[in-house]
Amino acid sequence: MTQLESDTQLLTAQVRALVTERDRLSGRIALLESSIDDMSGAIKKQSAATSAVLTAKENPPAPSPKTQAASASLIADKEATASIPPNPLPRGDFAPSVVPMPPARIANASAVENNQPTQKQAEFGLDLGGRATIDGVRLRRITVKASFGPLLSGLRPLETRDHRTGANGYRLIVGPLPNSAAATGLCAHFVAACTPCRAVRFEGEQIAQQ
Repeated sequence: MTQLESDTQLLTAQVRALVTERDRLSGRIALLESSIDDMSGAIKKQSAATSAVLTAKENPPAPSPKTQAASASLIADKEATASIPPNPLPRGDFAPSVVPMPPARIANASAVENNQPTQKQAEFGLDLGGRATIDGVRLRRITVKASFGPLLSGLRPLETRDHRTGANGYRLIVGPLPNSAAATGLCAHFVAACTPCRAVRFEGEQIAQQ
């Protein structure tokens, strides 16, 4: 009798577990069905909107009678304007006369333009270091030429006073170069070789070529 009661209780527990699992599965199925219905409704709405847009593009609305009347009036005005002949030129005392410019004034203006001084474009050079004396600057020029001969091809050496604040002596300047950008670009080759160089005005006294 005891064994039978135990088996009955075990079966009852298993049935309850199965019923609980069935209810859980039924709830999940209902949730999935609701989600599918929502997705189907959204797809149907999107399809309907797309179809409406395509239909509107294929069958544009006919212009209203007011628009047609305005277009016809505009076309008629353009045709009427095009058919009006141009006004004839006035005759007699009202005919326009062409007054030529006085040649003397034009000649004077040309003479004034030719007499204007032409502004000289500033030239730039490379500052390749300085020394306390002019002889030191000339020795500096010989040293730089021996090391960088190809880079100095076509450039003239100048010696100038060192005008920097608190500085004395002279500087070695080579050039000319057309602008500051060209001088800065050429300086980069000297700086890469650990030789001081900066772009400056090409001004100073000519150093005799040796």
